[in-house]
Amino acid sequence: MAPVGAVNRERAADFSRSVPAQLVKGITMNKFVFVAAAAILLAACDNKPTPVVVTPPPTPSPPVVVTPAPDASADAAKAAADKAADAAKDASSSAKSSAMDAKDSANKATDAAKDAKK
Repeated sequence: MAPVGAVNRERAADFSRSVPAQLVKGITMNKFVFVAAAAILLAACDNKPTPVVVTPPPTPSPPVVVTPAPDASADAAKAAADKAADAAKDASSSAKSSAMDAKDSANKATDAAKDAKK
């Protein structure tokens, strides 16, 4: 029996004799076209790093301040407080004038007592 390599060489030789020269020429041409296309493709992709696009973070929206609508009860409470403050002022004025009147009356009584002793 012949060694394996020798058998393969014989088969290759038989194949090359059985294949027409025109077909071999076409295979060789196709290999050339393939190599040229691969070279062009590799040249086009010369390992350029892809550009990194950095987008800034979105600016936060300004805070929303919600103020409650004026409340009718708040207005009424303010009016009542103003009225109470005015009444307190009036009472204070009255008390002050009453104190002055009482002081005057006391002074008059003291003077009357002194006159009565004489």
